[in-house]
Formats: sequence, C-alpha cells, structure tokens
Amino acid sequence: MNRSFLKKYSAVFLFFSFLLTLSFQSFALSSDELLQASVYTNSSSGYKAYLLDESDLLSSSEETQVKEAMIPLTKYGNIAFVSGEGGYSAASTAKDLLEDSFPNGSASLLLIDMYNREIRIQSSGTLYKTINNHVADSITDNIYRYASNGDFGKTATMAFRQMNAKMEGRFVETPMRWISNLFLAAALALLLNFLWLITGKRNETAAAGAILAAMAPDFIIAQRRKDLISQNKLYVPRSSGSSGGSSGGGGGFSGGGFSGGGGHSSGGGGHRF
Repeated sequence: MNRSFLKKYSAVFLFFSFLLTLSFQSFALSSDELLQASVYTNSSSGYKAYLLDESDLLSSSEETQVKEAMIPLTKYGNIAFVSGEGGYSAASTAKDLLEDSFPNGSASLLLIDMYNREIRIQSSGTLYKTINNHVADSITDNIYRYASNGDFGKTATMAFRQMNAKMEGRFVETPMRWISNLFLAAALALLLNFLWLITGKRNETAAAGAILAAMAPDFIIAQRRKDLISQNKLYVPRSSGSSGGSSGGGGGFSGGGFSGGGGHSSGGGGHRF
C-alpha cells in the first residue's frame, strides 16, 4: 500500500517539477530586463537600441561593434539584441519578447537562443514591412555559420548591417537561397522531362492504335458477300393514325464560397545553428 502511494505521488511531484522548470525557462528572458538595457537613443526619432546579453556571448569590444551596427536602424524603430535561454520555442520567445517590450510602433529584435540553438529575427510596424518573414529567413541563412563557429559578435553585427541595407533599399545577397533554388529548378526539369517521355510514349501508342483501327474495316469489307436467293411481294392496306410525344425539362443548382483573412502584429524568421 505504501509503495503504490509513493509511486503515485512521486509521479505527480515529477510532473509538477517539470512544469515549474518550463515556467522558469519561459520567464528567463523578460521585457522588463530588456527595457532596462538601453544603450542608445536616437534624438531625431526617439527610438532606442537595446543590448541584453544574458548568455554573456559578447566581449566588451564586440558589444561596441553590435551597438554601432544597431544605431542606423533606430531611424526606423526600436532595435534590440538579446541572448539567453528561451522557452520551448525560439520563435514564440522572440515574438512574446518583442510584443511585450514594444506593443506599439516599429521594432525589430535579434535573438540568439542558446537553449534551442537558434537565431531569430522578429519585427513589427514599419520595420516589418521590409524585414518580413522572407527577409528574416534570408538574413539568418547568411549568418548562422558564424554562430555555429562561436563567433556571436560577427553574427549580430552582420545581421544588423544586412537589416539596415534592406531598409535603405540595397541588395543583400542570399547564396543559400540561390543554391536551394538551383536544386529545385534541376529537380523540376527532371520531372518535366520524365512527364514528357511518358506523354510521348502514350501518343505513339495511341497513333499506332488509330492506324490499326482504320485498317480493320477494309479487311472486313473485303471478305463480305451478298447473294439474292428469293424475292416476295407483300400488300399492306393504308391506315391512318397519330402519334404524340412529350417533352421534359431539368434544372440545376449553383453554389458559392467564402473568404476570410487574418493577420498578426509581428513576424519573423530564423535558422538553427
């Protein structure tokens, strides 16, 4: 009896301990801490740059470089660099942190989540119009190798420089996207060639069948023969009558559809490292 009691409540204790651990992870990065980590204020726009390095990834010189890379972006909105251990999802951590810290206006946040080993860029407002999901994915595709090598200073600096280049309308190379598109185009070309070969074979088979079908009646008619064996006459008296008919009609139905839409206040993209 005591053993079953202990097993039952041990399982309950472990379950609540697990939930408590997740709760601590979820609040490991808070908006209050981020808003206290301001390192620059743009006197013209009023927007600020924030640097919260909870995982201590940057040296003092690297922090200066990251700050300098963030400053041009404060022309368009609040900019933040954050490192730390997020919750179960880097995407949800970046989204919640950005929207809790900057619920109104334009903002962009670069998160290096050491728990999930993922880089995320999350943006809202004016910045999100340019630094959208596709651009965020492209930029993180370009920089994740620096994070894989442990060079987090260069990871952040290059991310903010490329974000600023996009905001200024300059071209940002995306070599990984090009390589992916190249492989996709090659696979599509192979598929089209395969379908073309199958279609060609079917057309050849259909043409051969049509030729044989056209020749068959000639062979049959050539062997037919008619012989007149007898002839009879039949008298049929005249009669009158009428016939009628009926007509009918049918109907049909038509249907419609529906449309709907939705949106979100921020968006972003990322890449694991």
